[in-house]
Amino acid sequence: MKQELTKLYEGIIGLAKVTAGKECNYRDYMEIKNEFRYPGVLLERMEEKGYTSVSDYISVMAGLRIVKDYENAATFVGTQLEDFLVRAREKALKEKSIMLLFQVLSFSKNENKPVLSEDEITSVIDLSKEIPLEESFSFLIELMSGRSRYMDTTKGNAKNAIAKGILENCIPKLPRFDVVGNKELFIDVILSMNDI
Repeated sequence: MKQELTKLYEGIIGLAKVTAGKECNYRDYMEIKNEFRYPGVLLERMEEKGYTSVSDYISVMAGLRIVKDYENAATFVGTQLEDFLVRAREKALKEKSIMLLFQVLSFSKNENKPVLSEDEITSVIDLSKEIPLEESFSFLIELMSGRSRYMDTTKGNAKNAIAKGILENCIPKLPRFDVVGNKELFIDVILSMNDI
Protein backbone atom coordinates (compact mmCIF):
# COMPACT_ATOMS: atom_id res chain seq x y z
CA MET A 1 0.00 0.00 0.00
CA LYS A 2 2.35 2.67 -1.28
CA GLN A 3 1.32 6.18 -0.28
CA GLU A 4 1.24 8.70 -3.13
CA LEU A 5 1.95 12.36 -2.52
CA THR A 6 -0.67 14.86 -3.70
CA LYS A 7 0.01 18.22 -5.31
CA LEU A 8 0.11 19.84 -1.88
CA TYR A 9 3.61 18.38 -1.36
CA GLU A 10 5.29 20.40 -4.12
CA GLY A 11 2.74 23.14 -3.60
CA ILE A 12 3.71 23.96 -0.03
CA ILE A 13 7.42 23.67 -0.85
CA GLY A 14 6.95 26.06 -3.77
CA LEU A 15 5.06 28.54 -1.61
CA ALA A 16 7.89 28.45 0.94
CA LYS A 17 10.53 28.98 -1.74
CA VAL A 18 8.70 31.97 -3.22
CA THR A 19 8.03 33.42 0.24
CA ALA A 20 11.80 33.17 0.84
CA GLY A 21 12.50 35.06 -2.41
CA LYS A 22 13.51 32.03 -4.49
CA GLU A 23 12.25 31.00 -7.91
CA CYS A 24 9.93 28.03 -8.23
CA ASN A 25 8.42 26.42 -11.31
CA TYR A 26 7.14 23.13 -9.86
CA ARG A 27 4.06 22.09 -11.82
CA ASP A 28 2.03 21.48 -8.66
CA TYR A 29 3.06 24.83 -7.19
CA MET A 30 1.87 26.58 -10.37
CA GLU A 31 -1.51 24.88 -9.96
CA ILE A 32 -2.08 25.96 -6.37
CA LYS A 33 -0.36 29.35 -6.17
CA ASN A 34 -3.61 31.17 -6.93
CA GLU A 35 -5.43 29.38 -4.11
CA PHE A 36 -2.82 30.03 -1.43
CA ARG A 37 -0.44 32.99 -1.05
CA TYR A 38 2.02 31.46 1.43
CA PRO A 39 2.49 28.21 3.38
CA GLY A 40 0.56 29.33 6.45
CA VAL A 41 -2.52 30.12 4.37
CA LEU A 42 -2.34 26.64 2.83
CA LEU A 43 -2.27 25.11 6.33
CA GLU A 44 -5.18 27.27 7.42
CA ARG A 45 -7.43 26.94 4.39
CA MET A 46 -6.61 23.66 2.67
CA GLU A 47 -9.86 22.04 3.80
CA GLU A 48 -11.92 25.02 2.58
CA LYS A 49 -10.41 24.43 -0.87
CA GLY A 50 -11.33 20.73 -0.84
CA TYR A 51 -8.02 19.25 0.29
CA THR A 52 -9.35 17.02 3.04
CA SER A 53 -7.93 13.55 2.45
CA VAL A 54 -5.40 11.77 4.63
CA SER A 55 -3.11 11.77 1.56
CA ASP A 56 -3.36 15.57 1.42
CA TYR A 57 -2.36 15.81 5.08
CA ILE A 58 0.48 13.31 4.65
CA SER A 59 1.70 15.31 1.62
CA VAL A 60 1.65 18.58 3.56
CA MET A 61 3.50 16.98 6.46
CA ALA A 62 6.12 15.60 4.06
CA GLY A 63 6.44 19.04 2.47
CA LEU A 64 6.83 20.75 5.84
CA ARG A 65 10.11 18.85 6.31
CA ILE A 66 11.48 20.72 3.27
CA VAL A 67 9.76 24.02 4.12
CA LYS A 68 12.05 24.26 7.18
CA ASP A 69 14.91 25.03 4.78
CA TYR A 70 13.12 28.17 3.50
CA GLU A 71 11.29 29.27 6.62
CA ASN A 72 11.24 32.96 7.49
CA ALA A 73 8.96 35.37 9.36
CA ALA A 74 6.39 35.34 6.52
CA THR A 75 6.12 31.55 6.22
CA PHE A 76 3.67 31.09 9.10
CA VAL A 77 1.78 33.78 10.99
CA GLY A 78 0.74 33.34 14.60
CA THR A 79 -0.31 29.79 15.41
CA GLN A 80 -0.96 28.56 11.86
CA LEU A 81 1.58 25.73 12.10
CA GLU A 82 0.63 24.69 15.64
CA ASP A 83 -3.09 24.72 14.78
CA PHE A 84 -2.44 22.60 11.69
CA LEU A 85 -0.44 20.05 13.70
CA VAL A 86 -3.35 19.69 16.15
CA ARG A 87 -5.80 19.16 13.26
CA ALA A 88 -3.44 16.71 11.56
CA ARG A 89 -3.06 14.65 14.74
CA GLU A 90 -6.84 14.56 15.21
CA LYS A 91 -7.26 13.48 11.57
CA ALA A 92 -4.63 10.75 11.99
CA LEU A 93 -6.43 9.30 14.98
CA LYS A 94 -9.91 9.64 13.47
CA GLU A 95 -8.89 8.15 10.11
CA LYS A 96 -6.49 5.64 11.71
CA SER A 97 -3.46 6.76 9.70
CA ILE A 98 -0.26 5.54 11.33
CA MET A 99 1.90 7.44 8.82
CA LEU A 100 0.19 10.77 9.52
CA LEU A 101 0.29 10.23 13.28
CA PHE A 102 3.99 9.46 13.19
CA GLN A 103 4.71 12.45 10.93
CA VAL A 104 2.94 14.82 13.32
CA LEU A 105 4.55 13.41 16.46
CA SER A 106 8.05 13.39 15.00
CA PHE A 107 7.70 16.79 13.28
CA SER A 108 6.63 18.63 16.38
CA LYS A 109 9.84 17.79 18.20
CA ASN A 110 12.73 20.13 18.87
CA GLU A 111 15.30 19.85 16.05
CA ASN A 112 18.10 19.22 18.52
CA LYS A 113 16.26 16.41 20.29
CA PRO A 114 14.07 14.48 17.81
CA VAL A 115 13.06 11.75 20.24
CA LEU A 116 9.49 10.66 20.81
CA SER A 117 8.23 10.24 24.34
CA GLU A 118 7.19 6.80 25.58
CA ASP A 119 3.52 7.87 25.38
CA GLU A 120 3.97 8.95 21.75
CA ILE A 121 5.72 5.69 20.87
CA THR A 122 2.90 3.79 22.57
CA SER A 123 0.25 5.75 20.64
CA VAL A 124 1.88 4.79 17.31
CA ILE A 125 2.16 1.13 18.36
CA ASP A 126 -1.42 1.11 19.64
CA LEU A 127 -2.71 2.51 16.36
CA SER A 128 -0.96 -0.34 14.53
CA LYS A 129 -3.40 -2.72 16.27
CA GLU A 130 -6.33 -0.98 14.57
CA ILE A 131 -5.12 -0.86 10.98
CA PRO A 132 -4.69 -3.51 8.28
CA LEU A 133 -1.45 -5.51 8.36
CA GLU A 134 -0.52 -4.20 4.92
CA GLU A 135 -0.59 -0.64 6.21
CA SER A 136 1.48 -1.55 9.27
CA PHE A 137 4.18 -3.17 7.16
CA SER A 138 4.19 -0.35 4.60
CA PHE A 139 4.71 2.06 7.48
CA LEU A 140 7.55 -0.08 8.85
CA ILE A 141 9.27 -0.06 5.44
CA GLU A 142 9.21 3.75 5.47
CA LEU A 143 10.23 3.94 9.12
CA MET A 144 13.25 1.71 8.59
CA SER A 145 14.24 3.39 5.32
CA GLY A 146 17.06 5.90 5.53
CA ARG A 147 15.60 7.86 2.62
CA SER A 148 11.88 8.19 3.20
CA ARG A 149 9.99 10.91 1.30
CA TYR A 150 7.45 11.12 4.10
CA MET A 151 9.39 11.44 7.32
CA ASP A 152 12.72 12.38 8.77
CA THR A 153 14.94 9.55 9.87
CA THR A 154 14.14 8.60 13.44
CA LYS A 155 17.15 7.63 15.40
CA GLY A 156 17.90 4.80 17.77
CA ASN A 157 15.61 3.69 20.53
CA ALA A 158 12.37 5.34 19.34
CA LYS A 159 12.66 3.79 15.87
CA ASN A 160 13.52 0.38 17.26
CA ALA A 161 10.82 0.50 19.95
CA ILE A 162 8.16 1.36 17.36
CA ALA A 163 9.34 -1.36 14.96
CA LYS A 164 9.50 -3.98 17.72
CA GLY A 165 6.06 -3.04 19.08
CA ILE A 166 4.41 -3.12 15.66
CA LEU A 167 6.04 -6.44 14.77
CA GLU A 168 4.90 -7.92 18.10
CA ASN A 169 1.34 -6.90 17.18
CA CYS A 170 1.48 -8.09 13.57
CA ILE A 171 3.51 -11.27 13.41
CA PRO A 172 1.02 -13.41 15.41
CA LYS A 173 -1.66 -12.52 12.82
CA LEU A 174 0.38 -13.70 9.83
CA PRO A 175 -0.41 -17.46 10.08
CA ARG A 176 -4.03 -16.60 9.23
CA PHE A 177 -2.96 -15.46 5.77
CA ASP A 178 -2.21 -17.62 2.74
CA VAL A 179 1.31 -16.81 1.51
CA VAL A 180 0.47 -17.27 -2.17
CA GLY A 181 -2.84 -15.43 -1.99
CA ASN A 182 -1.31 -12.55 -0.03
CA LYS A 183 2.15 -12.43 -1.55
CA GLU A 184 2.30 -8.59 -1.48
CA LEU A 185 1.76 -8.64 2.28
CA PHE A 186 4.54 -11.17 2.81
CA ILE A 187 6.90 -9.24 0.54
CA ASP A 188 6.24 -6.16 2.70
CA VAL A 189 6.89 -8.25 5.82
CA ILE A 190 10.30 -9.27 4.46
CA LEU A 191 11.15 -5.73 3.31
CA SER A 192 10.11 -4.19 6.62
CA MET A 193 12.40 -6.51 8.55
CA ASN A 194 15.35 -6.01 6.22
CA ASP A 195 16.84 -3.13 8.26
CA ILE A 196 15.72 -4.20 11.74
